[in-house]
Amino acid sequence: MTSDSEDIEMPSESEEEVINEEPVNPEHINIGDFLLIKFEKKKTVIHYIAKVVFKYSVTEYEVLYLRKKQGLLSLYFQLWKTKQVWMLEISSVTQKHEYSALKTDGGGEKYRLDKQVQSGVFMACKQYLANNDRYELNNQMFNVGSRVDRHWFTVQDNKLGAERLLMLLPLPSTCPIIPNDNSKKILLELFRGLQHPYIHPILDVEFWEAGIALITPLNPDGSLRDLIYKSPWEEEYSQKYMGRGEGLPLRMIQCLGRQILEGLLFLRNREFPAFHHLHSGNVIIQNGVARLAGLENTLFNLTPRSPSPFETIAFGYLLFEMAAGYELAAPPNQAHLQLELERYPKVAEALDYIFQNPRPPTLEEVIFCELFRLMELRELRGATITQNRLSNDVQELLEIVRNPVPPSPVRRRFSMTLLHPGWHEIWITGTSVPKQN
Repeated sequence: MTSDSEDIEMPSESEEEVINEEPVNPEHINIGDFLLIKFEKKKTVIHYIAKVVFKYSVTEYEVLYLRKKQGLLSLYFQLWKTKQVWMLEISSVTQKHEYSALKTDGGGEKYRLDKQVQSGVFMACKQYLANNDRYELNNQMFNVGSRVDRHWFTVQDNKLGAERLLMLLPLPSTCPIIPNDNSKKILLELFRGLQHPYIHPILDVEFWEAGIALITPLNPDGSLRDLIYKSPWEEEYSQKYMGRGEGLPLRMIQCLGRQILEGLLFLRNREFPAFHHLHSGNVIIQNGVARLAGLENTLFNLTPRSPSPFETIAFGYLLFEMAAGYELAAPPNQAHLQLELERYPKVAEALDYIFQNPRPPTLEEVIFCELFRLMELRELRGATITQNRLSNDVQELLEIVRNPVPPSPVRRRFSMTLLHPGWHEIWITGTSVPKQN
């Protein structure tokens, strides 16, 4: 930064024209399909947030500085995870985007900007709920999940007199569902048809300009991962899983594992697309019962953490974590099964069956292995499981999710403007991530 550069005020019309210029190829790296910049003026302070929307996901960047010098806008932004700083230059003269890596001063600036983002999202959520008679905003929570672009709030359901969890997330450009009132009606019909003792319910949905808001029950027991790591569910995600967790008792592994398998089997029987988002963070524990969560990730085409074409393979990783107290990044070898699971020979046998089988077993085959087949599930004894035929509208929506049509550039540009009315768009071709030093 040079001394003769100055802080830029709210963008003028000419500067907005620069921001909305035609697609160009940056000289050094391709960063994504879209770069969205939000200009927000609060008293004399201007907050800047950048979002890079990749082909299959949304990644947020901290905007550290935005300077103007001789017709050149310099946007300094930082990767949330790597803390590497990059600079984007937007020149009104040369109409060129250039990138260069800079040194960072640590996490202090990140903490300050995190607070700014949280404050802005809280005010936006409060504004959205101002005219809503049913839900009243209580508090904004820490980032309790692994996705940095997701925001969490507690709200009061005035109709039922219960506290709920509101989750606000942006829709990716590849979302196959068009955000409108008709889609909302069909989604609510779908969620009502997925009522099951082992499915975490989505009670309400609302499409906002910032994305989609989902209302779910508030469960103080947290997730299966919270149970394994003995962490309070409401703590910051980056802080509560620092060490190694503890393996669960065998009886609990058998019970929770069978419940998860029954939930997956129910989804399949209800023609729900393959659930590739199975991990311990997407299993909610309610009164000792496992309930699958994160169904919205499949519907809105969010990228899985560890994609696997087989639900039983993902379940195998989850089963190992329940027994050993930590996750594996690759299939367990014999050392894992013999040393880590010495106390659980039945678990080791089930994992060997899942991972060493020439053909991945089906859900039914895993259920009938010795570890799970004798487990009685009291929740299913007198439960009324919805088996009504899905309506044509719901079937069509699920078919679109299973076989999405790639969005055109025009559709992608339109869909991303729905994130927030304060976002300005730069369309940058290419989808590769900045290379690390």
